[in-house]
Formats: sequence, structure tokens, C-alpha cells
Amino acid sequence: CKSVTIPGMTGHVRRNTQALLDMDTLISNLDQLIAKKRNIQQAAMQQLLTGQRRLPGFRGAWEIKQLGDIVELIMGQSPSSSNYNRHGDGLPLIQGNADIADRITIKRIFTTELTKLGKCGDILLSVRAPVGEVARAAFDVCLGRGVCAIRGGAEFLYHYLISIESSWARLSKGSTFDSINSAELRTLELRLPPTQAEQSAIATILSDMDTELTALEARREKARQLKQGMMLELLTG
Repeated sequence: CKSVTIPGMTGHVRRNTQALLDMDTLISNLDQLIAKKRNIQQAAMQQLLTGQRRLPGFRGAWEIKQLGDIVELIMGQSPSSSNYNRHGDGLPLIQGNADIADRITIKRIFTTELTKLGKCGDILLSVRAPVGEVARAAFDVCLGRGVCAIRGGAEFLYHYLISIESSWARLSKGSTFDSINSAELRTLELRLPPTQAEQSAIATILSDMDTELTALEARREKARQLKQGMMLELLTG
């Protein structure tokens, strides 16, 4: 059989192929940069949230405080499932990890029976397996029994709770928590900087790192979407 050559097609394919290779390189470079930034963030959290490293101008011994002494805790209570809906009536129901993405609440199921309320900006903590996972309420929510809201805590506390997520097994004295109650949460001991100024300074550094990582991840996702579009164009002509 004799091959058929379409004028201009070879150069077009060559250009698209090179563009795909360039996009692969960009995505790979972003993957490496994100991994590096995450490692830097983890090291900073380990040093700054434990007092191993102090920021310039701050001194004084860190203090041990119980969680219930510094914040308001609102334990969740699930409404009746007969009041659930998916068309936006009432408030979003947050019951656990299924209602959270990238540490932010998402709107999945709504309820018209408002049992316990979480406010926009509250820190949310899972209180049923897996216990201890941390998120933020991006809007007012109804709290199911799988979560509690922590209200009144500074931004430092948000980062501190994230840093101890992997410690709950140790805190449970050798056995994995299936759940944790309000009394146990209230008596959870935290080691904190002695001044709000130092807590704020640490939180600002860690929040800036979060912002930088979020921007890099968004850039990587855009690059992936562009690559998919280019592949479709290449395959369909």
C-alpha cells in the first residue's frame, strides 16, 4: 500500500509532540518543586511548633495548657437522615472526611434539621476514626457526630493541631482511637509559646507556606488540564 501524506500535517504533529514534551517537563518540575516545598514546610513545622527553633526577638519558656481552657468546643450531633437533601435546603452537613477536600469543607449533603452549628472559619476536628484530622469550615455548617468545631483558637492552633495529627495513636496509650469525647478533648495538653505575638509570627510563616503550596498546586493542575487539551487536539487533528 502506498502511504498518504497530508500537506502540513507532519510539521503540525511535530510541533504538538514537542509541546507535549515541554508540558511534561513543566509538570515534572512542578512536582519536584512542590515536594521540596512540602519538605521545607514539614521541617519548619517541626522546629517552630515545638520550640526547637525560636524566631528572633522571642524568648521565655513555653507553657502547657489544656485545649478546653483556651477555646470553645462544639461537639457534633447528627440530624435525622429524613431531613437530608442534595438540592441546597438548610446547611451543608459535615460528618467526616467525605465532606472535606484539601482541609476545606465541601457541599455534598444538606440538612434542614440544624442540630449543632459550625461557623465559617471554625477549625474542624474529626472525633471518630480517623480521629484528629484537621480542616476549616469555609462556610456555616451543621456538625455531624463525626466532627467537632473549635472556636476562638488563633491560627497558630490550626497549624499546631495539624502537626500532631499523626500522634493520636501515641496519645491513646498504644491503641488506636475509634472516637474521642468532649472530656478527653478538653483535657488535651498543648505546649504553646508564652505570647500571642510569637504564636502569630509562627502562624504567619506557616500560612504563607500554605499559600505558596496552594498556588503551585493550582499551577500544576492548570498545566495538566492544558496537556489533556493538547493531547485531544493531537489525537483528533
